[in-house]
Amino acid sequence: MVNKDRPKEQAIGLDVGTSTVKAVTGDQKIIFPSVYCKRLVKSVWDEKYKAEGLVIEEIAHKAIEVAKHEDSILIRPIMEGQIRHSVAVKLVQEVYKRLDVKNPGDVILVTGLPYDVSVHDINNIEKLLTQTLGEARELVIYPQSFGTLIDVGLDSATIINIGHSTTGLLIVENLTVLGGGTEPKATDYIISQVRSHIIKNYGLISDPETVRDLIVCKEVKVGDTIVCNYINAISDGYTTVTREDVDSVTMDAINFLCEKIAHDVMEMHSHLPTMNLGCVQNIVLSGGLSKLQNPYNKEYIIKDTLEKELKRTLLWPEDALFSEANGFYKLALELMQGQG
Repeated sequence: MVNKDRPKEQAIGLDVGTSTVKAVTGDQKIIFPSVYCKRLVKSVWDEKYKAEGLVIEEIAHKAIEVAKHEDSILIRPIMEGQIRHSVAVKLVQEVYKRLDVKNPGDVILVTGLPYDVSVHDINNIEKLLTQTLGEARELVIYPQSFGTLIDVGLDSATIINIGHSTTGLLIVENLTVLGGGTEPKATDYIISQVRSHIIKNYGLISDPETVRDLIVCKEVKVGDTIVCNYINAISDGYTTVTREDVDSVTMDAINFLCEKIAHDVMEMHSHLPTMNLGCVQNIVLSGGLSKLQNPYNKEYIIKDTLEKELKRTLLWPEDALFSEANGFYKLALELMQGQG
């Protein structure tokens, strides 16, 4: 018999990264930039606010717009998978707002933290989320990349999750975590190398997001949200740099990154008692950058390069960008069904 008075639970899978916040519930997926901006309005000529001395605070896409003005401070509250600024809670509050969470007490929230965090870090996160969002029906935190494992339907694998500022590595056998780590090079390393090349060789200074869009060289959308804009050149009206102009430096950075990741994976595997394990045989590649394509022949550059380094075929989630949030959502659903 169904208890009609029982509140309706809402399962949410949450992945808060340095670059973007991603969340999944039901058939709804949301994504927005993990940024916060504070700006002091210093001019009465400001067309929008017309209020000298006003302090403006924004997050997500609005923060990026506000950051274009002088006297603004842009902050990424999450760095290397950890909270570096208290305004990070505003990002999670925005998730609840966009998912139309009516009662936090009905929420079963599953999210992840880096493999190498401490118990103290986990307790602080749980306390912070509870104080700012209200106590969830259930809050569960897994190691990052565990969501991807669940998303691809495996119980044993090595997961390589290329994020914005770090690459997460996790080794799981029969749903038991055997090891993991964090490689401090990821998407922003490639962007930094290409951006430095443009500045040094062309004297053109561009923001990292524009350089990222040039590297990707195609529009990436999730619903109505544009994650990457399509651009094939950067120009200041005098100097123009095309995607072809940065192809060589892009590949050099990718080759170095993939070589480093492959070395880390093989090093971790070497410490296992045997190679005859599912976590060695199954290697899963995820993260938005993992689907980076060559704009000319459409080959998957990161995946192909890593497969050559590791000498094996890599597995892929259906949606590499949302694989963490998708997996955490599936775990939240299991918890909800278990409570039913």
